[in-house]
Amino acid sequence: MSISKKWSAAAAGLLSIVLVGGGVASANAAPGDPIKNPQSNGSEGSFYLFDENAELSETPGKVFDRFQYVFAASDNVDYLSEIDPDDYAAAGTWDTVYKFIAKPSELNGGTGSWRAYALDAAAGPNGGVLTPALTLGDLTGGNNGGIDSVFAADGDWLVGLAFTTNAGVTPVGLVYRTVTIDGDTDTYTYAPIEYEDVVEDVAPAVTTQPTSASVTEGADATFTAAASGTPAPSVKWQSSTNGTDWSDVSGATSASLTVPAVTLAQSGAQYRAVFTNAAGSATTNSVQLTVSAAIVEPTAATHAATQKTFEAPVNGVLTIDAGAANANQQFKAIAWSAQTDLGTVTTNAAGVASITVPAALQDGAAHTFALLQANNQVVAWTNGVIAAPEFPLTDTTALTASVTNSGKFALEGVNAAVNLTPIEAVKRGATTTPVPLGAFTVTDDRDNLVGWNLNATVTEFKTAAGDIIPNTALGLAPKKVGEAVEGITARATPKAAGDEWTSTLVAEGAANSNTVEAGTQFDADLTFKAPAKAKKGTYTSTLTLTLSSK
Repeated sequence: MSISKKWSAAAAGLLSIVLVGGGVASANAAPGDPIKNPQSNGSEGSFYLFDENAELSETPGKVFDRFQYVFAASDNVDYLSEIDPDDYAAAGTWDTVYKFIAKPSELNGGTGSWRAYALDAAAGPNGGVLTPALTLGDLTGGNNGGIDSVFAADGDWLVGLAFTTNAGVTPVGLVYRTVTIDGDTDTYTYAPIEYEDVVEDVAPAVTTQPTSASVTEGADATFTAAASGTPAPSVKWQSSTNGTDWSDVSGATSASLTVPAVTLAQSGAQYRAVFTNAAGSATTNSVQLTVSAAIVEPTAATHAATQKTFEAPVNGVLTIDAGAANANQQFKAIAWSAQTDLGTVTTNAAGVASITVPAALQDGAAHTFALLQANNQVVAWTNGVIAAPEFPLTDTTALTASVTNSGKFALEGVNAAVNLTPIEAVKRGATTTPVPLGAFTVTDDRDNLVGWNLNATVTEFKTAAGDIIPNTALGLAPKKVGEAVEGITARATPKAAGDEWTSTLVAEGAANSNTVEAGTQFDADLTFKAPAKAKKGTYTSTLTLTLSSK
């Protein structure tokens, strides 16, 4: 849908104009939008006003001096300077164009015509493009004192163009704008152009194509189509027997066409939809109706030639031999007593099809099974009693599952530094209260879970002055954070302050123990025992944790 801006039309009523000095004849002028109705004789609208610098004056209330230039222009040529006369008068109907000013309230002797003051005249090429430039000061004489009398009168006036024939006697087209003159200041303003949204006509375009239908005789066939367009298009459906000659389907004027209770004789008929509005029409693709014979349960009396010997199904699967001529083909499988669709089956290289019998038909009653072509022609059938299955029934199913892992093997989150005396320095010969190392994580999610060890080593403690305390001053008690994980443990016996230090085990993971990708968290409580003869000072050491595979 297209939305455009339209100039508002002039007030309703018949208007005419008498050009003073150019003849005393009048022409009825029906106001209207010249763009939508180029043959209208008068319209207030598609006419621009500019100042002498060709500045478009769209703002209401702009003041013009009476001697400033004013340009007239339509909106479908070069709106800055030109007008196309064919927008306002039919081609070939005019020979002279006048620029005029007229008093709308001043009727000419009660005839319903305006008295117009002709500013000047131009005999241009009929059907050409005009570039009129005028000022209200152009009219200096003539009837009623010319433009001076206009400015003396004040009030609302109409400024525009009159396209005439018979040497200015008969106006055949007008376009004008309302201006309000102020004689005291020798200026004028003009009435603003008003707009309204107009929905333009848009020709139909098909948005939904119909599709062919295949149904069984006696059923209904439905075709659906859709199209866009403005205004909303009407639709009619057509049918054809040869794809060339089309005729309307009686009463088919909605988006869907239903062909009721189709017969075999209608198979092959073609249909299409035609969408139409004021802007044009659009036709859908043609589609075809295919009608198949009704599905009827075969019997020995009707289909003896295709009847096959019944054999008890194995594990609920029944076979029907359609013959080598029907090898490797697809058929519809249908069962009775009540008609049941068993889906599509494919014959093997020998023409034998296997049909899975639903549990509902394994009821010890007589049933008929048949293979049918797409047109419902019976290819092979059989009937017999399908015994109820014995219980319990067993069968097997192969199950497959894939397991993956991240391959990650890492030690993460170890604190960068720990203060063993966070509150106050430890006295000589005293041992600190335990301070946590801080939680850290061991992750073992490798392809082969062979186990791992986490060991700790510590260097001797030193001051900046070089004083030394042996690493035996450090005590370490590992612990696991969170729930226990099978095969993953922290060191059971703490290493007390004062014990000799070598590489000591902090935690370990046994073979086939898996922390999964999230890992397992550990921590350790650290203590520090100051020797009785330790020198006063701040001592530092380095604790190293090493994760290794077993």
